[in-house]
Amino acid sequence: MIKGLSETAQLPITIGRFNDPLLPSDLKSIQEVFYKGNEILIKPLNNREIAGYAALKDIFNNPALILKIETPRGIYKQGVTAINYFLIALVLIGLIFGQMIYLPLEKEVVRRERSENRFAELNKCFLNFGTDPVNNIKELTILCGKLLGATYAVYNRFQKDLLGPWGEWDLPSDFKQLAKPEGHICYDIIKQGGLEPVVIKDLQKSAYAKTDPNILRYDLKTYVGQAVKSGDSYTGALCLLYKNDFILTEEDKKIVGIVTSAIGIEESRWKSEQLLREAKKQAEVATRAKSVFLANM
Repeated sequence: MIKGLSETAQLPITIGRFNDPLLPSDLKSIQEVFYKGNEILIKPLNNREIAGYAALKDIFNNPALILKIETPRGIYKQGVTAINYFLIALVLIGLIFGQMIYLPLEKEVVRRERSENRFAELNKCFLNFGTDPVNNIKELTILCGKLLGATYAVYNRFQKDLLGPWGEWDLPSDFKQLAKPEGHICYDIIKQGGLEPVVIKDLQKSAYAKTDPNILRYDLKTYVGQAVKSGDSYTGALCLLYKNDFILTEEDKKIVGIVTSAIGIEESRWKSEQLLREAKKQAEVATRAKSVFLANM
């Protein structure tokens, strides 16, 4: 851009970094002027030429660049034109320099704010847990679907010999609930186990399109799933389904990992409660049997 302006104006234009140790000596000699707060300086170079200097400041209001333009002293009209080009160049460089700094900062601020909001939603969900593990699992499934922008979300687990949901989000009313596990992605995810999410794209071109009727019926494109571990075994899989090509970020992976871990804890709580109920039931049966025995003595 500077070369183009120089050729158009037919005048030498120079630009350099303010703190560049290799800055030309004539530019170094005027650095002090700009440190004092001046933004433009006109200085004769010799009997035939005059130079204009300007300091371009960064976002911290410190000089960042020095711009220099040289022009013959005796040609007023050409001097006016050169100054106009100089001002245009100054504005353009300011805009470019500002965009180079502002856009990355804006993106980073938006990214951090989104990240903080997502993890705050997770924390809020944990704080609102009730005493029913199954209901907590449902709330975790719903939240994960929302945070990752899924079309559908479901937590599938074994229910006797069938695979079915314990938690779901936005599933169609006719979505097949209980099914034989063979041929379903969730079944393979549970068997495979692992601590990382599995992403399967182009579902309609995969072998699962022939074994899982929901893929074609609901035009599903991407599957994201992670096995849920309870105790020493994998008991289910958290599944996120998309009708588009979804790209899983590192932050998304963390969220899926946190949710699956929490579901695993709630699964363990539910199993413990079932064992306690069974133990209580057996104790009550034994107590009644003892009472009957003593009554008949």
